[in-house]
Amino acid sequence: MKQKTVTLIGLFFLAILIGVASPTVYAENKEQDNHTFTQPFQNKTISLTGTSVRSTMYFTKIDYWDVKKASFNMTYQITQLKNNQTSDLTVAVNGVKFYSWRPENTTGIQQKTIEIPLELIKETNTLTVEGQIINQAGNDMYNLIETPANWLTMYEGSNVNFQYDLQLPENTIHSFYNHFVGADTIANKHSVILTPENASEKELAAATHALAGAARLITTSEELLPMASLNKEQSAPYQLIIASYDKLPDQYKSQIDSKRVEDQAVLKFFNQPDKHVLVATSKDEDLLVRAGRYLANYEN
Repeated sequence: MKQKTVTLIGLFFLAILIGVASPTVYAENKEQDNHTFTQPFQNKTISLTGTSVRSTMYFTKIDYWDVKKASFNMTYQITQLKNNQTSDLTVAVNGVKFYSWRPENTTGIQQKTIEIPLELIKETNTLTVEGQIINQAGNDMYNLIETPANWLTMYEGSNVNFQYDLQLPENTIHSFYNHFVGADTIANKHSVILTPENASEKELAAATHALAGAARLITTSEELLPMASLNKEQSAPYQLIIASYDKLPDQYKSQIDSKRVEDQAVLKFFNQPDKHVLVATSKDEDLLVRAGRYLANYEN
């Protein structure tokens, strides 16, 4: 019996279509410029008590961002009994301290925006806020005593905001998939999984496998990756099409060898300046389901 396989094909279509000599160089376009993304910390509202306080948070920078500016936005409240001359807070990223200040003399919730030096930012980052909350003027004649009145409350919703230009995907399936499940791509509703209007049970199964795999990589808690019909016009720049060969749109079907999909499933990447499309197809729907499972585990 002839063994059926899943074949990966990632052809450099951008170079063919527009004659670019290098597959990693793209002209500037509106898709790339002037993006912003706000990444909330996962921390819930928390109160810290003691003359010395410290809170640790985590954030990430996506590798296809060319970051122009990053800002830490902190929402907090501090004890009304603080001594403004001796209470202070300091911010550090990845263990490097870069900003200190004395909280304002106010009884309400305060907002603080602090620009983060770009040279401190990695792909995975640790941000700490630490300091001393003192509610009396100290001197050399006594030791400070910690009381419940030495407190700092940091509120849920504190975040890091990025301003960046986007590096478009290179001509590889890996680069497409990295953008496809990116937190900014999902939050901006720039990704979609497409199936035929009258999709078969197995076409839907393949798409569901791919969706479940992508969902495990999505870090935005309030956004979902949508599924839609091929028959509806789509503006999303990152599209994953899962369909039997006979149901593919002609613009993609004409560029996939019909003989090759008789006993194989094919993944083929069409990379254009304003649209990036990965097609998973086969004439054998069982193999199409296997392709969906492959995509579900692509980054695992």
